[in-house]
Amino acid sequence: MVSLKTLKCTNCGNPLTSKEKDKIFVCSKCQNIMEFLDGDVKKVESTIARFNKSGNSEKVYMPFWVVNTDIKVNSEKIVGGRVMRFLKSEKKMSGNQDLYVCAADISPDIVKGWNVEFTLRPPAIEEEDNFQGIPRVPAFIDNHGAKQHSEFMFLRHEAEISGTLQKIDYDFNINSYRIVYVPFYKNKNKYQVGI
Repeated sequence: MVSLKTLKCTNCGNPLTSKEKDKIFVCSKCQNIMEFLDGDVKKVESTIARFNKSGNSEKVYMPFWVVNTDIKVNSEKIVGGRVMRFLKSEKKMSGNQDLYVCAADISPDIVKGWNVEFTLRPPAIEEEDNFQGIPRVPAFIDNHGAKQHSEFMFLRHEAEISGTLQKIDYDFNINSYRIVYVPFYKNKNKYQVGI
């Protein structure tokens, strides 16, 4: 027998609804932002970034998990590429790092670029109080998935910088996570960052 329960806001108790499949709920009454996880909703730390670039396309908010990590590379063996790493100013992901993981169901080729760009050069964010009626792109990935994606992104980045990575021993510890809604302009299936 299947039992169904109404999902309610963790802050005010208001029933939650969603027109689309989304891992993130926003209470229509108090604007509390919650994550749907393990069959229930839980408050999640969140930030809504303000649009500070103008554009002519539809405004949307794109969900990104920001996973705060401590990354320590204990040892690695890289063959070649030292000069190219220096000339290209290729940054390594190490130490305390916020890794951005797009939570939307968008082409991995597009998302990969955003994730690495925002991780290596975090956007300057001015916070907005609420979504101002601007639609949110549904979050497809929950925080468990974001944690896995963030470690994969670190390893892929290490493998893709100049030189050939032959061996790596590392510690990857997750301290916290939050959802950040980044403003974008959408024109058909193309997106332009709004900050």
